[in-house]
Parts: sequence; C-alpha cells; structure tokens
Amino acid sequence: MSRTTEFLSAAEAGDLEVVRSLLSEARSDIDVNSVNQWGNTALIEAANHGDTEIVRLLLTNGARLDSASQGGSTALMCAALKGHREIVSLLLKAGADVSRTDLDGATALSLAKLRGHDEITTLLSRSPAPALRLEVPVKSEKDRSRTIMALSGLAVLVVIVLIIVVTSVGRRQSQTAVALFGSPEFDAYASNVIIDNIEKKTGVRLNNRYARILCTLQNTGDQVLSGVHLKAAIIGTGGQLIREKIFTPVPNVRDTLGPNQTMNIDVSVEPVPDPSEIMDMTIELNGLKLK
Repeated sequence: MSRTTEFLSAAEAGDLEVVRSLLSEARSDIDVNSVNQWGNTALIEAANHGDTEIVRLLLTNGARLDSASQGGSTALMCAALKGHREIVSLLLKAGADVSRTDLDGATALSLAKLRGHDEITTLLSRSPAPALRLEVPVKSEKDRSRTIMALSGLAVLVVIVLIIVVTSVGRRQSQTAVALFGSPEFDAYASNVIIDNIEKKTGVRLNNRYARILCTLQNTGDQVLSGVHLKAAIIGTGGQLIREKIFTPVPNVRDTLGPNQTMNIDVSVEPVPDPSEIMDMTIELNGLKLK
C-alpha cells in the first residue's frame, strides 16, 4: 500500500493519529488533496464522517475547500447534510463557498434545510457567497469615464459567459433520456455494460442509517455511451424492496463512457433499517443511451 493510499484510508476510517503521522513524516510525499478511487479527497471523507480534528488538521495542511466528489458534493455540503455543525463552522471560517451546487443543484444550505439541521441552516444563511469587489481609484473625470467603460465591458463579458454556461447546462441535462429494459437499444447493448468489483457497506451517521455501494462500471462494447441509468436497491430479509435509488453517472459524472472505458461508482442510499433487516444490496443497469 502506498503512503498516499494509507493516508486516504486513514482519513476515511477516522484515524487521526495515522493521518497526523503521515502528514508530519512524509509531507513532501503526500498530496493532501489527492483523491481515493471514488474521487473523494481526505477532507470530503472526514467532513462526511464528522471527524472534526482530522478536518482541522487537513485545513492547516492546505486541503482545498471546494474540491468536489463525483456527485459534485464539497466537504461543506457533506458536513451540512450530516449535521456536523462544528465542521461546517470550521469550513466557513476557512472560506468555503456556500454557493456551490452539486450535480442535482443542491447547496449546503438546501441540504441542511432538507435534514432539519436548524443551527447549521442559520449558520449558512449568515454566510454570504463570496462576492467580487472592484475597488478602482479614480483620480479625474477622464479616469472615471475610462473606469465606467471598463466595468461596462466586464458586465457584458459576464453576461456572455452566463449565457454560455446556461446553454451548456441545458444541453447536458437534455442528454439523460435513456432506453429502458425491453427496448431494442437497451436489449441489444446492455450485455456490454459490466458492473463489477462491488463492495457493500452500511453505517450510522447522526442516528441515520445508510447503505453504500461501491463498484466499477465498464463499457466493453464498441459504441460510446452518452447516458447510463443505474438502480441501487435495498432488499429486506423477507425479499421485499425497502428502498431504491436511480441515478445517472453518465452524463452527470462524466459526459460519455467510451469503448473499453471504466469508471468508479459510489452511491449511498438512506435512510435504511438495521443491517439485520437487510438481506441484500443490489446495483443494476436501468437504462442506457448510445451516442
């Protein structure tokens, strides 16, 4: 196991002493902003699990605040969703951006409201998004005119950029319509979409049980996938469906999945019952779209 892998594993497991030791003994060898096989930084993992001291240590060692997971979640979003108030406070003081959104358009504030974390909601509401401040010294009327012209040009540029971004997002979201089971396109190509290396985990965060499935998704065919729907399901001991979640790694995480390409999948389903009441956790292909 490499030192970076050991570092990331320790952060995910909440092992403060190992994280501290590796950062102090081999700082030049370890990138504090490296990601694990699921695309999460140590800061995201620590914030998600509520490990306040690890978060504090990572911040003092240069962890980037706004690195995002495959689903677009930042450390602030994870802490807000799970109700880790002290971590939210630490991240805000360090300058975390409260306006960031994940791939579903959620912000840290909306996630905190969704879970009923009132104190965190208040904390985030009082933390405005970073704003661009332009302080230009004006020495004369001519300078003032030049400044107005420059700012007007900047405003036009911002509008153009926003139009491009909105258009791009609109195009991306329109690509999620897929062919479902039973359709000719699905039935002809589904056997080329392989789900493998499946890991199943359960845990508890703030009295809320969750199930987590990690796996790889591979396109073994000769065509490009521009849309993939996966379905994660939690099956009870009586064989009944307890909960399911349909999500779209392509194009929400990556635009396409080409021939012989593989991507990592990390999906959480919650809330779920006690593990003794769960017979199985499954993940399967629910739909696809060929480019």
